[in-house]
Amino acid sequence: MKLSKKHMWVLVALLVFAVIVALPLPAALTPQGQVALAVMVMAVTLWVSEAVPYIVSSIMIVGIGAVAMGLSPTSDGLYGTKQALREFLAGLATPSLALVAGGLFIAVAMEETGLHKRLAFMILDRIGTKPRDLVLGLILVSAAMALFVPSATARSGALIPVVTGMIAALQPKKGSKLEALLLIVTVLSISIWCFGIKTSAAQNQVALSFISASYGVEISWLQWLIYGGPLALLVSVALYFIAPLLLPVDASEYRSDPALMRSELEALGPVTVREKKLIVYSLALLGLWATEKLIHPIDSTTVTLFIFMLMLLPKIGIMDWQAVETGTSWGTLLTFAIGISLGTILLNTGAASWLSEQTLGAMGVESLSPLVVTLLLSVVSVLIHLGFASATSLASVFIPIVIGVVELMPISATTAIGIIIIQAFVVSFGFILPVNTPQNMLAFATGGFTARDLLKIGLPLTLIALAIIGVLAGSYWQWVGLL
Repeated sequence: MKLSKKHMWVLVALLVFAVIVALPLPAALTPQGQVALAVMVMAVTLWVSEAVPYIVSSIMIVGIGAVAMGLSPTSDGLYGTKQALREFLAGLATPSLALVAGGLFIAVAMEETGLHKRLAFMILDRIGTKPRDLVLGLILVSAAMALFVPSATARSGALIPVVTGMIAALQPKKGSKLEALLLIVTVLSISIWCFGIKTSAAQNQVALSFISASYGVEISWLQWLIYGGPLALLVSVALYFIAPLLLPVDASEYRSDPALMRSELEALGPVTVREKKLIVYSLALLGLWATEKLIHPIDSTTVTLFIFMLMLLPKIGIMDWQAVETGTSWGTLLTFAIGISLGTILLNTGAASWLSEQTLGAMGVESLSPLVVTLLLSVVSVLIHLGFASATSLASVFIPIVIGVVELMPISATTAIGIIIIQAFVVSFGFILPVNTPQNMLAFATGGFTARDLLKIGLPLTLIALAIIGVLAGSYWQWVGLL
């Protein structure tokens, strides 16, 4: 039987795992660390090749990793499969997983009530229908949605159908780049606001879990906004200016009727009771997130789950559990949890530190300034991201390596945490290829733009974003105490 390309990649991943485990143990690495590195390389191979679905790769990570680590030697005998399995499933018991789950559940509420459509058309109605106005409107919609929907995938799933419906209503002429422009701006602005708001993306929670485990420090919602908000705002401004220039569209190429969005909004009818309830819950959630550590001690995860609980209660609720059960991507949650587990194992076994010392450490990072190391790591992250289809998976592997790098440097814990947070921002720079993020792939699947269209905007935007990081790292982030 002839093996398919995907089957071949699975065999390659397993072979690479076996080879790394069979190699002589380096002097500075434990047997458990060697297994952790082997599992990491296997996982990266599966993720980059997309040989199997992410949920299947997660199950492979747990099954193969737990057996291999359990049978690895210690000074007292074998490590034990029960202990190894406990570590590979540890991500299922993290507050970060609960926050991501709560975010996906609230996204279901947006879908159930249709509030996302009303929000989009309200903003666009006030902005206008000229090409640059539409770009600004979609950026604002993405930013607003990021405040209330803590999942980039959920936001894209909600917004892309709205945008495609809007494009159909605009009736672009054949050959117009309007569809490409609007879809690309939508997904890129979704990615941009992933690093602007703490609760807007799963990869942020991955990084925060590792920071908490390594340094015992919790970053509040407002602190993250102070650090990441200006970066997201500046990159959004860059997108606003370069997108219409690189994919030019004239208002004569489509139905640019100022009353168009108003008609779409009126077609939705009056605001429903469920929408009003969701607005109240969303504003309460945002207020509690923003005032964490300022006027109350309740963390973001607990706040999210509490508000979600209210949404399910009789009378005051807005949906039932069946809607949540059918509308939630449970595989996404398991993949997220296993990613946290893998990263934690890389840290706890010393594998991340060893790998950092053998790679970036060999370049003499301990003698470089925090600014130079920040830029160097940012470039490395962008290059690695070209092969990843998930920022969450990238964060699971890359952030532990970053922690290993900063541990080599003679810097304070505050500066070290700052470098890690900035790299958590860069993990969301999936601007270049359709396969870089789920939102890119969802939009690309509509057929509204080509990979070249995305590259034409995404590559310059990435370079501008890296330049902005350099400027902020040398000024603003030092002023606010991040670096």
